[in-house]
Amino acid sequence: MERVRRAIVSHVVCVLDELDGASAHTEVHALPDELRGRVIAKRDLYEARFRALIEQGISAGAFASVDAKLAALAILGALNASTRWYKPGGERSPQAIGEHFAALFLDGLRLPEPATSNLRRIR
Repeated sequence: MERVRRAIVSHVVCVLDELDGASAHTEVHALPDELRGRVIAKRDLYEARFRALIEQGISAGAFASVDAKLAALAILGALNASTRWYKPGGERSPQAIGEHFAALFLDGLRLPEPATSNLRRIR
């Protein structure tokens, strides 16, 4: 669980401290073709590693049995979206935002069983 916490905090600090670099990952469609392929390959590898951390937490019994891929994509999507509303010099530092997000998402992963029964019925 600590590894996931550190990954979340580090991700937020990285994308908010390097807003220009983060744009390359969040605005992939705007990149030239040759660069887009390289960025997507790196993004996919990063997502797989993040997903593996969640799967390890599930296997260790620290996290609820969730769809690790969807959990990783949801978390990373929320973290990356912070680049759209973050204002340097604002009320919270990138570190503080990362810590808050980590607590929020880890609490969600620790639920005994996620409230997804309604989601299964929607098709």
